[in-house]
Amino acid sequence: AVRKCHIKAVKILIEKGSDQRIVSNERATLLIAAAQSGRVEMAQLVWNLGGFNVNDIDNKGWNPLMYAAREGDLESAKLFLSFGADPTYR
Repeated sequence: AVRKCHIKAVKILIEKGSDQRIVSNERATLLIAAAQSGRVEMAQLVWNLGGFNVNDIDNKGWNPLMYAAREGDLESAKLFLSFGADPTYR
């Protein structure tokens, strides 16, 4: 739901008590999935849940800022930088 940017579905899952700390087989956190969605609204919604490290990486070595850049999502990239994303990570 996060990667597909189904905001209503994500809000319902949160309200029903879904575990937001789940990590995918690729080691992608919900924040990484939000970055992959290409939508700043999803990135903000997930960040507001709390407890995420904006510099976490998946098994490809990519962090949320890198996915936002790949998606051409300038607004999410700015948001991740405001959360403390490391722009020098490679």
